[in-house]
Amino acid sequence: MSLASLISWSIAYGFIDIAILGGNILAIAAFVFGNLLKKRTNYFLLSLSVADLMIGAISVPMFMVSFVQHYQGILEEKYRFIYTYVDVFSGFASIFALAVIAMERLYSVTLPSFHRITKRYVYYLSIAMVWFLAAVVAILRIFTVEKIVPMKRFFDALVCSCAISIAVICIAYGGVWFKVKHRNHEMTRKMIEKDKKLAITLAIVTAVFIVTWLPLHLINIVYFHCAKNCDIRAPGLPQVVYFAKFLQYSNSFVNPIIYTYKIPEFRQTIKKIVGINYRLLSSKSK
Repeated sequence: MSLASLISWSIAYGFIDIAILGGNILAIAAFVFGNLLKKRTNYFLLSLSVADLMIGAISVPMFMVSFVQHYQGILEEKYRFIYTYVDVFSGFASIFALAVIAMERLYSVTLPSFHRITKRYVYYLSIAMVWFLAAVVAILRIFTVEKIVPMKRFFDALVCSCAISIAVICIAYGGVWFKVKHRNHEMTRKMIEKDKKLAITLAIVTAVFIVTWLPLHLINIVYFHCAKNCDIRAPGLPQVVYFAKFLQYSNSFVNPIIYTYKIPEFRQTIKKIVGINYRLLSSKSK
């Protein structure tokens, strides 16, 4: 890695890290202090924000340190493995949370009467399952290092987890869109407009997720299956990988923006928090 490349990527990742931290800290504050947790659906969004905050607080800074190590020609295996564990755990906690949110949205639209009477413990169990599955994937990575599990098994689990999550999100939001499109024609204009906004939001969520997550996993698949024949020193290849990783991390920044657009109460709470902090800073400066 050249010095110019090191500086450029460090600035880019530093910018996205600040954005991830700021956006998700605001999101968590809004959920906790804005009484938004009265709505059970927001439990999943809070879990997503915590996973994304972990990415901004731990994964991205550790990845940036690897830039410096790469530039200096230092490959600390212990550091790299610790980063991999944390990155896999927080990353898949985020992707599994997005999949659960998609399924919950489909459930609420297709079976609204059952959705209304669903107990809170079901939501708690779903969130626990998200973090448990993310931990399982991360532990598999540890087992590969200890030679307990072959690398191919971990890779298969990685690809399957990502592919299934993408499929679940696409199918669930496709089902929501289909249901919204074929609703009863006796709906009021206000309900129709609300459904249109929901359909647009779901399309944005699905498109952003695929664009940000799919490139890196396609690179992983291609590289894993041609590792013996591919030249990892090929010019420009590291830049492609860094860009794909940048896209993946940017999903943790985009998530709070999308859901701010989706939830009016969330948007109003964010405005209140920002307004209060602005007034406090103004009074201190005076």
